[in-house]
Amino acid sequence: MWENVIGFHIGRCNRNLFFVNAGILAVIFVCAYFAERYLYNCLVGPFPTTQGALAKVTDPKELRRYFVVLDQLQPIQTGLRYVETNSQKVTATYFAIPIDSRFLLIKSPESVVSARYEGGLVAVPEDVREYFQRTLLVPKHLQFAEAFLPYSLDASSFRSDSYWALLFVIPLTGLAVVNICKSIIRLRSIEASPIARSLLRFSQPPETVAISIDQDLKTNPDRSCIRSVHLTPSWLLHKSMFSLTVLHWSEIVWVYQKVTSHYYNLIPTGKTYGVTICDEYGRRIEVDVGRWKAKDATARFLQILVNQLPWIAVGYNDELKRTFEKDRAGFVATVHERQRQFTKG
Repeated sequence: MWENVIGFHIGRCNRNLFFVNAGILAVIFVCAYFAERYLYNCLVGPFPTTQGALAKVTDPKELRRYFVVLDQLQPIQTGLRYVETNSQKVTATYFAIPIDSRFLLIKSPESVVSARYEGGLVAVPEDVREYFQRTLLVPKHLQFAEAFLPYSLDASSFRSDSYWALLFVIPLTGLAVVNICKSIIRLRSIEASPIARSLLRFSQPPETVAISIDQDLKTNPDRSCIRSVHLTPSWLLHKSMFSLTVLHWSEIVWVYQKVTSHYYNLIPTGKTYGVTICDEYGRRIEVDVGRWKAKDATARFLQILVNQLPWIAVGYNDELKRTFEKDRAGFVATVHERQRQFTKG
């Protein structure tokens, strides 16, 4: 029954909805897989550790549990601080604690020493190494590795990245799951598709309307000069990745051209063209024509609509926009009255 052009587009849109959202879930799972170590530490950590255990660590990347907490410390000032240029606010201060014959650097967001620090074990930044090498170690003829451990304890917010990730990942995952469920339901029952439901506004059953549209397309050549639109003597079909808009010619009341200018660093880079089609229900269907050779295609498309529907409003101005939004019933009545006059003539 739905083996026609409408049924094809319903299947196409449902498949697109399924695969795009399945792809989103796949990307989320892949990212979670590669960030599994960090996520594990966020969820289970911080892990208590000792100075003796840290003395044995040569590379923090090899640690499964690198989000740690240290207690009963007596840090010393190193003199290194990060200060914001504009506000002169101290954003980070480096302290140090002795571990065996070397020191462990601690990057703290606070300027006051504390007996307890928690954070991730990370490689010492290159600029920090250069600072201590230049100001402290060169006069003593020492190398950085002789005086400091090759990693530091970053006591900044370890979980801050996860908070930002969850802010986007949780809603995105939920949306993807919901859309996948929708696509499965619609694949099993075509009548549940928004495209099929949109045909309920006509006097005949959706299946009958779909058959009528299919016959119209098969018996008449497509007159559209835009790839995303099909035009028949009775119907206008606008397809997009996830939807198909079906309009009967009698429903269209206003069309106008939409031109968008593009700039890069205030330099014009071109224009994109489109056509906005408004129907008697207040919907605006945005038809993107593109950029290259789009001006002529837009003009031809508008001309086809005007030739087919000479009574509709054409072009854009503030008065038409205000009337369509504030008094759509009057707008539609005016168009229908013009149609009756054209029909009589």
